Amino acid sequence: MPPKPAAGKKAADDVDMSDLSSFPEANICLFQVVFGKFKTKASRSKIQEHVLKSFPEERVKALTRQDILEYGKGRGIVVDDASNGLTMEQMMAQSAADRIFELTVAARKAKKEKQIKLEEAAAALATGDGANRAPKVETDNDLVDQLIHMPEYPSSEAEALALSQYGANVSCYFEIYQVQENLDGTAPNDLKTAREVSKSEEEEEQ
Repeated sequence: MPPKPAAGKKAADDVDMSDLSSFPEANICLFQVVFGKFKTKASRSKIQEHVLKSFPEERVKALTRQDILEYGKGRGIVVDDASNGLTMEQMMAQSAADRIFELTVAARKAKKEKQIKLEEAAAALATGDGANRAPKVETDNDLVDQLIHMPEYPSSEAEALALSQYGANVSCYFEIYQVQENLDGTAPNDLKTAREVSKSEEEEEQ
């Protein structure tokens, strides 16, 4: 059965799974952007904020730690007294996995709707007497249908292990690092050979 809506949310906000069996499979990629090599917290926070705003909303869904926590509490997965017998890592993992499943279903539904529109457009090209047949609509199943950015979760080996036990894993990690600028203050032409800025004392203390 679909999960109950979280407190404060309408049931209409949940993903419709009534026709789930008719949805095509979707390729989902969970990813994180790593900012660990910036020499100050301020630099890292500024770049992270810029990167998050640059993601196309229709292609990338963000799933933050706070999102996962609120989702789990709203559905009774995450409880403060651990009365369900699960550790916090397990509760967060189950909450994350359930939400990822909902996002996957939404991506599958969107993929079906897109295929229907393409088929209707192709059929419209065919003449009424059948002289011109509608071209066959084909989709590339190797393409990623939905990217899910998980910026703060999992953040430890225990969390990653718990998430994997619920059938989900972060597939890709993209690392953004800081390099030395030129003497005139401009960016280096070849970033591959640019010298990386070493960590400051502030970063090394973390």
